[in-house]
Amino acid sequence: MNNRRKSNLYHLGNFFNPTLVLLKKGLKKLAVEQKMNFISHLYLSASKVVCDKDLKKKFSSIFVSKEIDNKAFEFSPTYLRIQKQAPTNFSRLIGWSVVAFVTIVLLWSYFSHIAIYANTTGKLIVSGKSQKIQSLNPGKIEKIYVKEGQVVQKGDLLVQLSDIEAKTNIVNFQAKLSFYQQNQQNFKYIFPIIEQIEQAEKPPKINILHNRQTTLDLEEFFKQIAQFNAKIDNLKKSSNNLKKEIELEQSMIENARKRVKMFSQFFDDQDISELQFLQAQKELLQSKKELLSKQSKLYEINDNRQLEKSNKKFAISQKKNKIYKEYQKNQLDIIETSEALKKYQNQQQTMRLYAPIEGFVQEIAINTIGGVVTSAQELMSIVPIGKLSLKAEVKILNKDVGFVRTGQIASVQLDAFNYIKYGAIDGVVENIYQDSVEDEEMGYVFLATINLKDNIIQYKGKTTRLHAGLSVVVRIETGRRRVIDYLLSPVLEHVNEGLRER
Repeated sequence: MNNRRKSNLYHLGNFFNPTLVLLKKGLKKLAVEQKMNFISHLYLSASKVVCDKDLKKKFSSIFVSKEIDNKAFEFSPTYLRIQKQAPTNFSRLIGWSVVAFVTIVLLWSYFSHIAIYANTTGKLIVSGKSQKIQSLNPGKIEKIYVKEGQVVQKGDLLVQLSDIEAKTNIVNFQAKLSFYQQNQQNFKYIFPIIEQIEQAEKPPKINILHNRQTTLDLEEFFKQIAQFNAKIDNLKKSSNNLKKEIELEQSMIENARKRVKMFSQFFDDQDISELQFLQAQKELLQSKKELLSKQSKLYEINDNRQLEKSNKKFAISQKKNKIYKEYQKNQLDIIETSEALKKYQNQQQTMRLYAPIEGFVQEIAINTIGGVVTSAQELMSIVPIGKLSLKAEVKILNKDVGFVRTGQIASVQLDAFNYIKYGAIDGVVENIYQDSVEDEEMGYVFLATINLKDNIIQYKGKTTRLHAGLSVVVRIETGRRRVIDYLLSPVLEHVNEGLRER
């Protein structure tokens, strides 16, 4: 047994000798504290394996160390005790647990997301299916046919306003329209007469209905045309007479010319005296002069006749233009009068307010017969039977409106019902108004409507129906963000602001 132990120690010594030489060289490069720790640990390990006293002496001569007693550090300073003593397993477990917990928290904060909400306030309103009854025109109340909560059918008369003014205007404009329409018929009768009057020998008979002045004007015009025709006829007769006289004068000139020619031969033969020959020439000259005079007069008569014809045409043309302008004006009068009549007829209809849908009456704002209502004043509202629905009208702040979109999910909490007990009602953003309104407390805000998925709220088996006017707090989910972004945002904001400061 001893021999086997010695043999083992021998082989162990051979193994450690070169190793210790290398360790000496390496230990020179280590710090003093590290040397001591390493040597002590190595020495204790060797002492457990090798029990031979000679080997212990060999190790002692090489490393010059002694066994470290843990109890020697109990009264040492804390930093030395931490450096010299190895941590316990429990301490290591706590350390690794903290590291694992921090790692898990960081991973969770990166991969997990939380919702981003825009908080708004508002109230419940009746949806657009409720019909507001308004007066289009101002007037006095003559009669109210309904009362609060009464069920009405579509087309039932609700309120009668005074329509005396509208009736008076309707009567006046109906009379005007009838007059203008009769004039229109008269113009259709006049136009053919004016077109034919230029060729007519006698003025046609006039039969203008319900317009004495037009009849007198046409009679005066026809008299003027008759005068033109008489002058033209007289000039034509004078022209014809002159033509006959000119023909006669031309024949007399021809005879006088023959006589002068014949007297010229007689005078050459001295059969007649010179006085007779000169007398024949004088008669020829007088006939020519008379012919020229009559021809000149004929030209003048023809010119006058053409002038009268031109004057007649001009008078007819003026009359045509005048009648055509009157016709156009009459057409415009018919259009304007018809529009005015239709306006007052519509006004008369608006004085009677009818139910646009079947439902029950609510929010009646009038109750005095003879009271005055203004234009666009809301008198009452009609709520459809079985189709009552509510919506939430909320005010979105300017800082949130850029992130709110139609279709986003919303949670509606009612101030009248404790949120913890009754819960919230789900909703969806239905509409966002494109223009802001001024609120005394919140400044400029944007109105939006939230469509509720339910009009009732339940608690402990009891059902409560909601109604318009209840105040609400609405949370609109505008998006999602990482938890780590949420945790680091204050730090990043503070750092960014600090970097921008002077």
